[in-house]
Amino acid sequence: MESIKEYLDKLEINNSGLGKQLKEVYINRVVYFKEDKIVYFYLTSKDIVSHELLDKFKEELMYKLDYFKDMRMKIRFTGLERKSNKDVIKKYWNNILYILKYLCPSIAGWYKQVEFLCLEEELKIKLPKGIFYERLMKKNVTYVLKTVLSEELGLDLNITIEKAVDEKVNKERLIRINDREMEEKIRALEIGKVNNCEENEEESYVIKSDVDENLIYGDNANAMIENIVELNASSGTVAVVGDIFDVDTKELKNGKILMIASITDYTSSISCKLFLTDTNKDGVLENVKKGAYLKIKGDIVYDTYQREISMMISGIRKETRIEREDKSEEKRVELHAHTQMSSMDAICSVKKLVERAAKWGHSAIAITDHGVVQGFPDAMNAGKSNNIKILYGVEGYLVEDDSLIIEDANDKELSQTFVVFDIETTGFSNTNDKITEIGAVKIENFKIVDRFSELINPEKDISYKIQELTGITNELIKDKPTIEEVLPKFMEFVGDSVLVAHNAEFDTGFISQKCREQGLLYNNKKVDTLMLARVMLPNLKRHRLNVVAKELGIPLLNHHRAVDDAEATALIFNKFLQMPYRKRCKNSK
Repeated sequence: MESIKEYLDKLEINNSGLGKQLKEVYINRVVYFKEDKIVYFYLTSKDIVSHELLDKFKEELMYKLDYFKDMRMKIRFTGLERKSNKDVIKKYWNNILYILKYLCPSIAGWYKQVEFLCLEEELKIKLPKGIFYERLMKKNVTYVLKTVLSEELGLDLNITIEKAVDEKVNKERLIRINDREMEEKIRALEIGKVNNCEENEEESYVIKSDVDENLIYGDNANAMIENIVELNASSGTVAVVGDIFDVDTKELKNGKILMIASITDYTSSISCKLFLTDTNKDGVLENVKKGAYLKIKGDIVYDTYQREISMMISGIRKETRIEREDKSEEKRVELHAHTQMSSMDAICSVKKLVERAAKWGHSAIAITDHGVVQGFPDAMNAGKSNNIKILYGVEGYLVEDDSLIIEDANDKELSQTFVVFDIETTGFSNTNDKITEIGAVKIENFKIVDRFSELINPEKDISYKIQELTGITNELIKDKPTIEEVLPKFMEFVGDSVLVAHNAEFDTGFISQKCREQGLLYNNKKVDTLMLARVMLPNLKRHRLNVVAKELGIPLLNHHRAVDDAEATALIFNKFLQMPYRKRCKNSK
């Protein structure tokens, strides 16, 4: 590991003050997300350093390394003396204030009046103004602080944010609390009186219980029930009702258990998270299980690790599922039903589908999966068990099994002009990847009359695997012309000739796309020697270029270099053109 100071010196960033302040902060690892152009620095430090300094470090790097869209700093403080959580929070307090100012800039003038109380498992933060409370809660401040304290300090604290209350309101609140405590004491006396009464006593006290027997965890106060598909990071506190389809638990270092339950209401799904303790884990895990129908309340937050929204649970309650019924006097028969045997279609098992039809009083049901009949055995057994008739069917596909060898064939002689070509690329996507080489030969009257060969700078790095395959390295093409210079020359070389390629769909797909990007005209007809080889050489198991070349006795010296592949393809095509008439392909259209 190298320190930030050493890293700044290596990049020749002249900021000795910053380097000196962060000299004990070490870079553990760096992760770069190429598509997003975001880099993550994972840092470690024995002592607490301020987030403000880390942001200055980020600014220096962003200025120097301007090709990154963003940088994220993830720091872990190790080696702290942990006499108590309060001592750690006291040292870290300025960073908490910095986070509060980031989430709510207007608190900057009042941050000295922000107070905290740290207990063994709880951090209470008292804000000087109610308006700050509203703004910070909208930004999910409790989740942000809980996550940061866990990641940076290894503390698992419950975060409570308190807003300022004026004296008059506070007095009224205390009076209400005292009244409630008095009521609870009276109720306790009444319960004791009932428990101590004689068995033969005629008079007894009936105590009404307000306990919700369906409540599994926490607070189940009313919250707006939302469709999961409509939730977003700013939804706040909501409730969802649906089926639990997955439950996972992870034991943390502090002994607590993180439960992640996945729930669906069949508009969408969401992960719900809850930190469990020894006192509540058994009761929660016993009831929150796969197949349970629950109402879950909590705060919607954006999970930076999973890169999606999730819910931090504050309440869980059992709900009664409303069963659908078929109340029609004349029952229908479903003649088109798919099961989970249909790939990427239905999710219902054959057994459940048949059971539901029987429950609704249907006399029969047709199983018509997409292109498969694997559901038939289960359907037969389910039909016997539920006394229902199974109609066996399948939703088939009609596929054109004749391959198109020549696209838009013309009436010209076989001696017309053909351009046989091959390309090398950085990948398989004609929209996201680039061409690195074009090689072509022109054929007239069955003879090669001209050649075209150009290496191309793709203006992006070529992967190691592609370099190994083609032999085209980043060093080889760094000074070569770009596709904007080469493609017009190639299209001029082609003219209105018929294009020929081995696996033409790939090669012409790239040429067509790049012409479209540059506004160049492309409407050439094409011939695919791969399809042609399958017809002309049916004895071969494989019809790759090197296999076909070997079969026809054609040399192929540098396979996967465009100019050599194009030369070999041209010789193969010439041989096919001169083969006896009886071998001509039947499906040239």
